[in-house]
Parts: sequence; C-alpha cells; structure tokens
Amino acid sequence: MVFVVAFMVWTVAFAPKKQPGPDNPQVQVDLPPYTMLFENDKLGGGRFGDALVPSLSRTTTLEERERVARGIAANERLTNLSIYSTNEAYQANVSASYSDAHPDAMKSGFLGSLDQNEFRPAKMTYP
Repeated sequence: MVFVVAFMVWTVAFAPKKQPGPDNPQVQVDLPPYTMLFENDKLGGGRFGDALVPSLSRTTTLEERERVARGIAANERLTNLSIYSTNEAYQANVSASYSDAHPDAMKSGFLGSLDQNEFRPAKMTYP
C-alpha cells in the first residue's frame, strides 16, 4: 500500500510535462500579439480564419511564420488559416477593388496560409 501511494506521488511530481505546440492545443505556445480579423465554420467541417500579426514580415524566417501560424490555428481551433502582417494585405485579399487600387498589398503583407495542416509560404502564391 505504501509503495502504491509513493509511486502515485512520484508520478505526479516527476512525470514529463506536455510540451506546447499545435498538437497540444491545451498548452499555450509563446506567440507574438495577433488579432483575428475573420473566423467562420467551413461547410464540410472545421473552421477557417484570417489573422493579423504585425510583428512578422516577409523577411521573417519561413520556420517562424509556420510556427506562429500553427500556434494561432491551435489556439483558435482552426483547420485553415491565413496570416498577414498588414491590414492592407487582408483587405486586398477580400476585396477585388481594394486589390486593384493597391496591387502590391498582398506581396508585401501576406505571410502564408495553413491548409489542412500544410503550411504554404506567401512566396508560393505571391513571389
């Protein structure tokens, strides 16, 4: 009996802790400040959204942009996510007239998208 109690105490005190990450949405990932610009349910299941992360840019490493996108998607419980560094890029993506008036907005402010767990960097869409 004493052994069982001692084992239970040891397990609670010294068990490995879950690491933060997109596979463990219960644990917060260290993310830069972001604003959700749009969220909605998908007809076939899942959720999609658009996030503004002004502290990132196209010069931010691909790995960091992907890490942030996965962290936001996990926090917000999204299956699809687009991330932007500027509100102008978001506006250009959702409005054809805005895009026509600001032709470089997406090239400078779109950072990438996460689609069904695959990250696509901005340069694949807007080189």
